[in-house]
Amino acid sequence: MFVDAKYITSHFINILNVKKMNEESAKIAELRQRQKQAIAVLDFAYAKQIDEEIINIKAGNAKLNKQHLYQPTLDQLTSYLEKFDNIVEEKRLMFFKEEKFVRSKYDTKFTQTKSLHMKILSEIQMKQVKAILKERSRPVPEYEDMIVNAQKAAAVGKYELAEQIRDKSSEVAALIFEQREQRINDKYEAIQNNALETMSREIQNLVSLLQRNLASIHTKKADCFDDLYKTREQQIINIHQKFTFLWTKQTPVAKKCAPIDCFNKQFEAILNEFDCPIPEQLLVGEKRIGPQLTPQSLKSSEIKGMAQVLKRSPSPMRNRSPSNVGRSPSTPKSVSSVKSRSPSATPRSNQISTPRRSPSTPRRDF
Repeated sequence: MFVDAKYITSHFINILNVKKMNEESAKIAELRQRQKQAIAVLDFAYAKQIDEEIINIKAGNAKLNKQHLYQPTLDQLTSYLEKFDNIVEEKRLMFFKEEKFVRSKYDTKFTQTKSLHMKILSEIQMKQVKAILKERSRPVPEYEDMIVNAQKAAAVGKYELAEQIRDKSSEVAALIFEQREQRINDKYEAIQNNALETMSREIQNLVSLLQRNLASIHTKKADCFDDLYKTREQQIINIHQKFTFLWTKQTPVAKKCAPIDCFNKQFEAILNEFDCPIPEQLLVGEKRIGPQLTPQSLKSSEIKGMAQVLKRSPSPMRNRSPSNVGRSPSTPKSVSSVKSRSPSATPRSNQISTPRRSPSTPRRDF
């Protein structure tokens, strides 16, 4: 049985972190006791000093737990995108096989139809040849009558007349054979033309059926992937909002030591790794990921922003506030929403500064 070295290293790091946290918790408890004693003897300066020391220890804990706070959400995002890519590949393979099956089925039909058409045309030609041979072997009454007359003329000594009748009979026979053959050719030409028209309609029907089946598959494929990508977008939003809600519940010290922009950079890096655009709802400013505000915090933010606006003249809207995250591009922004700053909102310095490509860029062809 092989054990992953990365897992062992991570395991021991966690053990050391827990040990350090336990030591610091004991240290904080000891400082709390000293602080109580200082307050009891009215030494408030020392009590304040102890309070600052406790804050510094907590800040150290917060830094230690920074990635511990981020990692579950980042792991959840990575796991989801990996599963999503697998689903996309399965769906793509499914539609590929379905289209391949339809094309193969109609290739067989085309081959069978072509073979049948060739057989029909060959039979028509054979019948035409047989009909011509039959007409050539059939007697020509006009020729036979003229031969009899030639013989009679020769019998009475009219040899020149007999020769003339004989020569003329050959011309008559040739003309009659030509007329018979022309009638047969005209007849079978009409038969062949009708057969070709029927064959053309059959081929066109097969082409139409093939195109209709392929169009149906392409429509189903497009609808399927459209639903998949919409679901992915909503799931990414949900994962980010879940972390944002968790982050807003942290202490001010924890927020300071584990800023939202650090999480956003890692969040965006994972999206880039999976060639996944950032959902519009998570974009603020110049295409940056920003924290999501709840309606309650948004309302509080707008009230505070309005108070600031009343104190000073409004400046042009240079940047979008995090409170605008998730709004439709067509939704007008009030001055108060631009100026507002929610307690749970991330300051501009926490927004991701790396440029992003347009979220409308498709992930890849399917």
